[in-house]
Amino acid sequence: MTIEAAIDNPQCILCNQAMSPWLDIPGDWQKPESEDHFKAYWCDEDHFGKVLPNPDDKVLADHYQIDNYYTRTSRLNIAQIEYSFFQKLAAKIAAPFDKGIQNTIDFISDNLGKEPARVLEIGCGHADKLIPLSRAGHECIGIEPDPNSKSRQPGFELKVYDGTAENPPKALSGEKFDGVLLSHVLEHCTDPVAALRSVHEFLSDDGFTYVEVPNIACADFKFSKLAWPHLDVPRHLNFFNEESLRKTLELAGLEVSQISYAYYYRQMHPKWINFNKPIVDFYRAKRAIKWSPKNLGWLYYWGFLGITVFAPKSFKYDSVIAIAKKKR
Repeated sequence: MTIEAAIDNPQCILCNQAMSPWLDIPGDWQKPESEDHFKAYWCDEDHFGKVLPNPDDKVLADHYQIDNYYTRTSRLNIAQIEYSFFQKLAAKIAAPFDKGIQNTIDFISDNLGKEPARVLEIGCGHADKLIPLSRAGHECIGIEPDPNSKSRQPGFELKVYDGTAENPPKALSGEKFDGVLLSHVLEHCTDPVAALRSVHEFLSDDGFTYVEVPNIACADFKFSKLAWPHLDVPRHLNFFNEESLRKTLELAGLEVSQISYAYYYRQMHPKWINFNKPIVDFYRAKRAIKWSPKNLGWLYYWGFLGITVFAPKSFKYDSVIAIAKKKR
């Protein structure tokens, strides 16, 4: 299905103000045979971006029909590629300056406390967060819409239900959890406010939610636009910075208690750099990008290091994390 028609006077779901045309995305780099065309709109008031119109369920499901999509493999057992010292040098130099969240599992565990807790992850994919939390003694349950994901296969060690944040499984109706996790999920939701209202319903009175999303204010997006890996339209439908993430949580009745950032030095790791290359090539072939600074190869990443090493967190890191609780 091709999405080409402009939306007349689109309104921001966060403030009801007019959104402006923002990005024209001529295709899906992960499905190069597709003829789809996408448009994203921007709200200056909230610093929030959204792909419109929202795809229907059938079209949305088709966007995820990718054999090597990350929900279908587990990072716990993935083979590691060996890179030379010089290939990793920029990342090695950047690593001591990475003051973001280094270990997500430890960070979540610290917020859960030492007592065994009930944890729900929405969009758990391969369940690489739930598995170590479960083995640490917590009761862990997942929700995952992709029937081909690692966690939805027969014999998987945890209980994982079919569903989404906007339409959670009825089997969990009325259940309460000490921690509800959405790690790189909210950007996929057709209605992120409705998704977080579901989170509100799942939370115990003293529970918290961990929400991690790509950071649209980061340097790599500012410099590379369509070539930013986290853009990933049409699977990513919403784009947040700290401000818009806070507001989305607040509209769902959740109060932010902590904002953190993650992923600095990995942006200069050769594995990440290699991941960028086909994205640049795809959009250059589509003539959506005449030239990208990433065509400079390693010069771009050394320049990126120099510009960002002492930059503010919102510019430096490619992901933003919110810890939030129910409003009192």
